[in-house]
Amino acid sequence: MTKENHVYFEVKGFLTDKILKLKAVVRENSWTETDLNEYQEAAIAYRRLTKQEKKNATRWLGGEIGLDEIDLYNTEHLEDLVTYSKNPKLFGFR
Repeated sequence: MTKENHVYFEVKGFLTDKILKLKAVVRENSWTETDLNEYQEAAIAYRRLTKQEKKNATRWLGGEIGLDEIDLYNTEHLEDLVTYSKNPKLFGFR
């Protein structure tokens, strides 16, 4: 299989699936500030974290449940990442 075929058949399909999932989440929900659901609030809070906070929180959650199991489309995972980054002492760190 050539590199072009690999990109066309493997990578393109993978990225297309991820983009379609994200678009479905965005389309399903209104992204207005007044009418946010739990996922949107968690996604906005996660987006506002610094790069280092995201990195530390991801390491912690990856150690708890496994790096392959982290799902940024999962509200609970986003909330756990934000909670850890805001107060790691609750989890026995720092």
